[in-house]
Amino acid sequence: MFLVSPFAHPPGTMIEAIQRLGLTTGLKMCLDAGDATSYTSGQTWTDRSGNGYSVYLGTGSGSDSSDPTFNGVAGRQSASEYWTFDGTADYFTLNQANPSWVENLHKNSAIWGFACWLYVGASLPAAACVLFGDNASASSQTGVSAVIRSDGTLRVTVTASSGTAA
Repeated sequence: MFLVSPFAHPPGTMIEAIQRLGLTTGLKMCLDAGDATSYTSGQTWTDRSGNGYSVYLGTGSGSDSSDPTFNGVAGRQSASEYWTFDGTADYFTLNQANPSWVENLHKNSAIWGFACWLYVGASLPAAACVLFGDNASASSQTGVSAVIRSDGTLRVTVTASSGTAA
């Protein structure tokens, strides 16, 4: 299980809420845009689960056109702390090679879940917005993806090199 929060949700940080609810067993990653320990500035959004699976803005440790934009004040924990994307080319990249748990998400009998708090604006994107995934949202790649489609619906897809598997 891994959790992503694009904005804060008082009281406290997302990891504090997870801990209060006793939901840390199996937690792999927790990112929180309203938690100053998770993000203040720079190119890294830091995992709060304790597992060290942080992400880079864009393609890597250097600034580039694929970087999402942070809005708000680091650590303020309001609805004003969030990431914006200027198109389908903005994304985050895991700051290391995919660990085994990521490589196993698509496999037969895999059990996993995810949660995120997000706001989808009134104008939906022309293309799908990827929440997370390891298959580049392509049915020709093996992996998983969770996307918000251009019609506003959420779709979780498992793919194999031969096409969509689930």
